Amino acid sequence: MLHARRFGWKVLDFEGEPLRPVAERTRPDLALRDVAGVVRSFDYAAAVGSAPDPGWAVQARTAFLEAYERADTAGVDAATTQALVRALTLDKALYEVVYESRNRPDWEPIPLAAVDRLLAGAG
Repeated sequence: MLHARRFGWKVLDFEGEPLRPVAERTRPDLALRDVAGVVRSFDYAAAVGSAPDPGWAVQARTAFLEAYERADTAGVDAATTQALVRALTLDKALYEVVYESRNRPDWEPIPLAAVDRLLAGAG
């Protein structure tokens, strides 16, 4: 997601994860996988942008997930949704570690910090 003052919010990156086969990237998947992708994007935005403060990514993740839980109409209880989002976010962060190590080694600390945080039990 990208916010530009003049144009508002824009959603980007619909091609899927480039290291995965095309058939896998175009197959319907869990909506929560997209939620995990948005959650991961906040760390990148904070790391490469000019986040107002170090806690910005935490606040953004929390606000997004709370809003998602309020809007979710799938009928799944909150604890199950949280567990699934956490697992899918860890999966995404692990994928990013591999991707960054191959393509942008300077960015590797971004997903590594998320893996550490998620394995330690923090969001």
